[in-house]
Amino acid sequence: SCNTATCVTHRLAGLLSRSGGMVKSNFVPTDVGSEAF
Repeated sequence: SCNTATCVTHRLAGLLSRSGGMVKSNFVPTDVGSEAF
C-alpha cells in the first residue's frame, strides 16, 4: 500500500521489531544484561 522508500523502511523495521524483538531482547538485553554478562 505504500511505495515510498521511507514508508517501506518503516514497515520493514516494524516487522523486524515485532518478529525479532523478543529474540533480540533475550540475547541482547539493554542495561541489566550487559552487567549480567
